[in-house]
Amino acid sequence: MRVKRNKNFRRILRFYRLEFGVKDPYKVLIDGTFLTHSLQQKIQVREQLPKMLGARATPMVTGCVLHELRSLGGRGAGAAYIAKGYYRVKCGHACPIGAQECIQEQIGEDNERKLIVATQDENLVQGLRQVPGVPLIRLHQGVPFVEDPSRASKEHREADHRRRLQPATWEKPKLPALQQKASEAAARASAPPRKRKGPKGPNPLSCKAKKKTRTAAQATEAPGPAAPRA
Repeated sequence: MRVKRNKNFRRILRFYRLEFGVKDPYKVLIDGTFLTHSLQQKIQVREQLPKMLGARATPMVTGCVLHELRSLGGRGAGAAYIAKGYYRVKCGHACPIGAQECIQEQIGEDNERKLIVATQDENLVQGLRQVPGVPLIRLHQGVPFVEDPSRASKEHREADHRRRLQPATWEKPKLPALQQKASEAAARASAPPRKRKGPKGPNPLSCKAKKKTRTAAQATEAPGPAAPRA
C-alpha cells in the first residue's frame, strides 16, 4: 500500500513540476495545525517529508506561525519548540498576524515562490485551493498525504494548453497566406489525375521476336552426320 501511495504522490508532484515549476528541493511551508496534529500522532515531520516526496525537502514556518503557537501556551509549546528548528520565512510582519492570513500572503495569487503548504486548517485549505499551482499536504488518520491537484490548477493547465495551440502575435498576419496555400494543396490532392499527352510507345504484340543467331564457335562444335554402319 505504501508503494502505491508513493507512486500516486510522484504522479501529483510531476503534474506540479511540469505545469507550475514546483520542483525539488521542495520548500514546505507548515502551519501550527499540521505541527500540532503531527506531534499528537508522533510523526517526525522533518524525517517524513523527504520519504513522502521522494526528494529533498525543507520544512519552513513564518514568524506569525511561530507566534501563534507560542500564544497557545502549553497546548502549543511542543509544536513551537519543533517549529523553532525549521527554516524561518521572512514574512515582513513586524506586528504578527494570524497564521492563516500570513500563509495566504506568502502564496499570493500565483504561488510565485513555488511553495508546498502543509496544513490541517480547513479554511486555509479552501482558500489555497482557489490558487492554481499550490500543492497541499494533509493528514488523514495519522498518515500524511499529498492532495490531488485542485480544480483551479487543472483549469489553469487546460487554459494554458489552449493558449499554446493558438497562433502567436507575429504569426497572425501570415495566416491568410498559409490558409490559402493549404486550401490550394487540398484542391490539387482531391482533383482527378490528368492524363499525360505525348507519343505512345510501340505495341508489344506487333513487334517481331528476335531470331537467335548461331556463332561460329557453336557451328564448329556441332557434331557431324553419323557414319553408316557396315
